[in-house]
Amino acid sequence: MEYPTINDLPNKLLEIIFDHLGVVDLKNASMVCRRWSDLAFLGRRMDRVMLVPQFPWDKALLQSNRKYCHLELRETEKCSAYLKELFQTFSVSSLRLKHGNLSHSVLRSILLDVPNLQHLTIDNIPGQMNKMVEPLPIMRKLEHLENHSINSDSALPWYTIAPSLQGLKMCCDYEDQLEQWRLFSGQLKQVYASFGFQQNLLDRFCDMTFPLLEELSIKSALFEGSFGAENSFQRHEFFRRNASLRRLRLDGIYLDKTLVQDITNYNKKLMTLEIIGEHNLDREYEDNGEQGSLDSLAQLTELKHLRLQNLPTCIFREREALTSLQSLYMNEITFGYDGLLGFLRDLFEIAPQLKCLEVGSVVMAENAAQYICNNFKKLTRLHLTYSEKVTRDGLSGIDRLPFLWYLELRFFAVHTLFISIIPLKKVRYLTLHLKYLYNEDELLRLPEIFPQLDRLNLINSGKFLHESTVDKLRQLLPTCAIKIYGQLITNAGVQKCFPKWTGSEMMPVWEKEWVFKNRID
Repeated sequence: MEYPTINDLPNKLLEIIFDHLGVVDLKNASMVCRRWSDLAFLGRRMDRVMLVPQFPWDKALLQSNRKYCHLELRETEKCSAYLKELFQTFSVSSLRLKHGNLSHSVLRSILLDVPNLQHLTIDNIPGQMNKMVEPLPIMRKLEHLENHSINSDSALPWYTIAPSLQGLKMCCDYEDQLEQWRLFSGQLKQVYASFGFQQNLLDRFCDMTFPLLEELSIKSALFEGSFGAENSFQRHEFFRRNASLRRLRLDGIYLDKTLVQDITNYNKKLMTLEIIGEHNLDREYEDNGEQGSLDSLAQLTELKHLRLQNLPTCIFREREALTSLQSLYMNEITFGYDGLLGFLRDLFEIAPQLKCLEVGSVVMAENAAQYICNNFKKLTRLHLTYSEKVTRDGLSGIDRLPFLWYLELRFFAVHTLFISIIPLKKVRYLTLHLKYLYNEDELLRLPEIFPQLDRLNLINSGKFLHESTVDKLRQLLPTCAIKIYGQLITNAGVQKCFPKWTGSEMMPVWEKEWVFKNRID
C-alpha cells in the first residue's frame, strides 16, 4: 500500500501551507522542485518579499518569472544605465533608494520608469535639488513617502509630485519642510515627524489640523523640562483638534499629567500608545516623567498595546482598571522604593488580563519572576531578563502559565548551566540570548525540555556558536525552524555573520507596517 506524500496535495493546500512560512523558509521550499518554486512565490506571498539585487546583477534575474513588487536599490548612480530593463521585468509598487547621493536626472529617470509606485523611501538627496532643469513626474499612485534627507536645500516639491500621498515620514527642521507638512496636512493618515532644536517649528506644526490622521509618531530633541514638545501639544490644543488617532508614539518628551489627560480626553479610539523619554546618560530617568502622569489611561477603553521606555515607574500609580490592555513593553525603566515587585503588584491590580509582557533590559529578581508566573495566568507571550544569579526558583514558575506559547529569555553574564534549570513547558516559540558562556551539551537538551518547539531563535554574542551544534539541534528538532542571529563558526572553521536580532515579535504590528507590509529583507 502506497502512502500519500506532501506532493499529492493539491496546489490550493500547498499555497495555504506556504502562507504560514517565513520568507527564508519560503525560499528554501522554492528550491525543492519547479512546482514548489512556482507556488512559493506567487500572488499574495510576493507582498512579503523584497528584492535587493547586487549590481552587476545576473542576467538570469531579468528572466525570472517571479513578480517582485518590492525593490531596494543600492549604488543607484552606478547602475542607473541598466535600471530600465530591471523595471521592465518587474512591476514595482514600493522602492527604497539606499546609500549615496542621487542626482536629479537619475531620480527623474527612475520615477518615469515606475508609474505605479505606491511607496517610496529615499535615504539621501543632495543639495540644490530644487534648482532642477526638468520637473519630476507626477506620481499619482504614490501613497507613502519616507524622505530621510536632512538638507534644507534638498527639499523637493512633494505636494506637486505626489498629490495622493496618505503617509509621510520626514524631518521638520527647516521652513521648507514645515511648508511641506502644511500642504499635506488635510490628506495625511500617517504622520512620522522628527524635530531638532527649533521650538518655533514644533509650535507651528502643532497649530496644524490633520482631519484624517490615524497614526502619529513625533520624535523631538526639544527636551527642556517644562518647555519641551509636550507643552507645544498642550498650548496649541493639538490633540483636541486631531481626535481621530488610533496609534500614537511620542519619543523624547517629558511626560506630565496634563499632556496625557489631553490625549485620553480627546482620542478615545486610541489602540496603541508608545512613550519614550529622553535617553540621557547624564540624567536619571526619574527626570523624564511626573508622578502619576498615566493615571488617566483608564479612559482609553480600546487601548491594547502600551510601550514605555526611558521612564520612571512613578508615572504608573493609577488604580482604575485598564480592561482592554493586552500587551505591555517596558525597557530602561527605573523603579522606586518598592522596586519591580511593587510595580508588578500595581500592574496586576489594573491589568490582570495581560496576554503579552516584555520586561526588556530590566533584570528579574526571583520574587518578581515568581509573581509574574503566579498571577498573570493569561499570558501567551513573555520576555524576561536574568543576571548571573539565576537559579531554579527564578525560572520554576514558567511551567504554571497554561497559555504560554512564546518565551524569550535573556541572560546577562551567565556562568552557570542555565538551560538545565528551565522548566519543562509546551512552548512552541522560543528565543534564547546566549551571552558569553554556554555549554553545548546543555544546549542540546532543549528538545527534551521543549518537545513541541516550532521555532527556535538563538541570539549569540560574546562567544561564537558552532555550526555543528546547530546541526545537532536540527537533527533533534526536525520539524522546528532554527534561526541564528549573530555569529557562527561553520564546519569549515569559517566565521559567518547572520542578521542581528532586532527585538521580540511583541512589537505592535503598526510599527512594522510603516516601511512595507509584512516585509522581510
